[in-house]
Amino acid sequence: KRAEEELKQSEKNLSRMFQFADYMVCIADLEKGHFTKISPAFTKHLGWSENEMLSKPILDFIHPADVMKTADIIKEQMEKGVDVIQFENRYKTKKGDFRWFEWSANPVPEEGITYSAAYDITERKRAEVEKEKQKQLLDATGSIANVGGWSIDAKTNELTWTEEVYRIFEIEDEFNPTIESAIQFWMPESRAIIESAVEGLLNTGESYDLTLEIKTAKDNFRWVHTIGKVNLKDDKIVNFYGSIQDITELKQTEKKRKELEDKLQQSQKMESIGNLAGGIAHDFNNLLCPIIGFAEMLKEDLPPNSPEHESAQEIFNAGRRGGELVKQILAFSHQSDHKMQPVRFQKILKEVYKLSRSTIPSDIKIH
Repeated sequence: KRAEEELKQSEKNLSRMFQFADYMVCIADLEKGHFTKISPAFTKHLGWSENEMLSKPILDFIHPADVMKTADIIKEQMEKGVDVIQFENRYKTKKGDFRWFEWSANPVPEEGITYSAAYDITERKRAEVEKEKQKQLLDATGSIANVGGWSIDAKTNELTWTEEVYRIFEIEDEFNPTIESAIQFWMPESRAIIESAVEGLLNTGESYDLTLEIKTAKDNFRWVHTIGKVNLKDDKIVNFYGSIQDITELKQTEKKRKELEDKLQQSQKMESIGNLAGGIAHDFNNLLCPIIGFAEMLKEDLPPNSPEHESAQEIFNAGRRGGELVKQILAFSHQSDHKMQPVRFQKILKEVYKLSRSTIPSDIKIH
């Protein structure tokens, strides 16, 4: 009698569980493939009445794409002797759409039945799909702008990268980044800076905004702009996040622009020097005119082959050389036309020798 009472109490408890459980509970016939008992939660989530669900094969409710997958999982797990089989699939509602369920099944082959419970995870699945769409959008946008994102879990210090970060560092997706391994990509002169910045972010929540140089996994050098911030919720740190952007092309463009600016400044300096030299040349030419003129008059008044005549000739020659120098200065300052033509440099050397002879020590002989 006591056993009968315990059995009745057990059946009563099971009935209560079926009636009041928010999650779906059922018993199914393994051979016929039908539900033999379901909780009211099935009607709540799917819209089918109890009679409709008990009268139709279970496969009529499962999404066609999930039928084989569900059957394979159950068969495989039963062959392994697993007591509780867990899987996910989609069930059709009376409205015609599908909802995701997470199942825990306990088959009892000797009785030909299985006890199962399921949770509706449709919203979680939708959130996962939306999250994946956002991730794909973020990756696509990051690829266009060369911007990657990263985050660090505040509890575990686990580092996560978006696809663009892997591309920036030129490393395979299989690489599992850590804070320590990521810092090794920075150049030695930049590594101490990023280490200090990350330490400040993790310890005090101090944000950073830096432009530093890295060396990729393929030994290529790149300039990156990296930002790190802290994410707070209810004044508690949830995680750390930030971005890293490849600005190598921008740096190269800035370098070229700087080179062009330097060349322009140098050109402007040379133009100023040329204008100054042109003015000096004109003044110098005005001084040479009377020197050359009077030297030529002296040559005519002095006896040929006399020391005085030779001195006058040297004055005249020096004046002429000065005139040639003026022409060169004017050509340099672009204030006169000039053309290239062959010259006999022996004559020039001879004149230079005469001018420099007095400055050369007597013990040096020039042949």
